[in-house]
Amino acid sequence: MAGSSGKFASPRGRVVVRMSLVLLLVVGVSVNVVNAQNCGCASGLCCSKWGYCGTTSAYCGNGCQSGPCSGGGSPSGGGGNVGTIISQNFFNGLASGAGGSCEGKGFYTYNAFIAAANAYSGFGTTGSNEVQKRELAAFFANVMHETGGLCYINEISPSSNYCQSSRQRCGYG
Repeated sequence: MAGSSGKFASPRGRVVVRMSLVLLLVVGVSVNVVNAQNCGCASGLCCSKWGYCGTTSAYCGNGCQSGPCSGGGSPSGGGGNVGTIISQNFFNGLASGAGGSCEGKGFYTYNAFIAAANAYSGFGTTGSNEVQKRELAAFFANVMHETGGLCYINEISPSSNYCQSSRQRCGYG
């Protein structure tokens, strides 16, 4: 690019910056990580707001992070709208990095993302608010990586054989 210099002027540099921002989002929304330090409860157990497993109202009631939560806790089955977590400004900020020559410029839209996300029950809507934010942050980190910052729609080298039997074990088929 004319007039641009530095390591962030390249598409790869911009992707690194965007991924760093997404990772900062993950860290930023994780203000109460300590509360979930002991979660990983077995099936049928609730994870309390303090990060412990159990079945009584102290675990499954107000502040419950996951499991069969009841009264006042976060639902474990999803059903919300990711639009309450991912704002249009956030999404547009990610999409704005795609250069004018990118085939994906204008292809990836906030409304299309919300419609697609809401079509999958539980996507970004399961567990506590923090768990939902982590899931969405991980999703966007992957999307930004795989699409070159929402630039690509099609595989760059679709006929490439990614499996090299001399370097790794290849799956059958």
